[in-house]
Amino acid sequence: MNQLQSKRIFGMTITQMVILGCLALMACGTVFGGLFFVSGSMGGSFSMLPSPVPTSTVQPTFTPYLTQTPTLTPTATDIPYEDLLPEGWDQYTTDSIELWVPPRFEVVDIEEERQKRIQFYEDLGYDDIAEELEDNPPTYVYWFKDSEPNTTLFIPNITIEPLLMTAENPDNFIDQENAKLPQEFIVVNRQDFQVGGYEARRLLLEANLNNAYIGVVNFVIFDGTNIWSINCGSHFTEFYTWLPEFDKMARTFRVINE
Repeated sequence: MNQLQSKRIFGMTITQMVILGCLALMACGTVFGGLFFVSGSMGGSFSMLPSPVPTSTVQPTFTPYLTQTPTLTPTATDIPYEDLLPEGWDQYTTDSIELWVPPRFEVVDIEEERQKRIQFYEDLGYDDIAEELEDNPPTYVYWFKDSEPNTTLFIPNITIEPLLMTAENPDNFIDQENAKLPQEFIVVNRQDFQVGGYEARRLLLEANLNNAYIGVVNFVIFDGTNIWSINCGSHFTEFYTWLPEFDKMARTFRVINE
């Protein structure tokens, strides 16, 4: 019997949340560094697979709260969509949505990456994790990673996924999903966020995963029928540098099948 926890958080199992949300460094076709797995027998605690960490790297002092909470100033009037598009950014569309992303981000082949992870864990003998990834593929419409060299354990990455609305309103939906969060993840900020005319919230999360520190911003957007979850993450040392760019990107989101 598979011991991994199968409950979903914002559409992802805990395993997918960590493995897919924290994109490992890639070199010469070999995956290394920053890969995590979850063992259900450990009550949802995280364990890091052995990986070389440069001795010159100084880990940040992790603080599970913001010393200064970012303040978003609401816009009194709607801004034309075209004015929200940063110059030089790349447009991505599906039959349902449109989003603009900084040019240094590249699209990840989700199925190819999943198969690499399955093989990686099978080779290491973690058959339960490989089985979880085999049985529960992600439902992302897009997954992006930073294409520029990065020496941290986590390459900045972005995922976009539609979710079934399973609550009376977005806030209740967020509450029920937050109740499933592993104890390593701490929601440090939650507030309204302007994305066109949609009802949206922005959540900031920080996590200490066996002394690997990450930051995640989750944009929860309700289009009137479904929830769209945009997750952006990076190593904690550069997360708050990336955050303004993640905010700008989220504001370019729109549903195009209305």
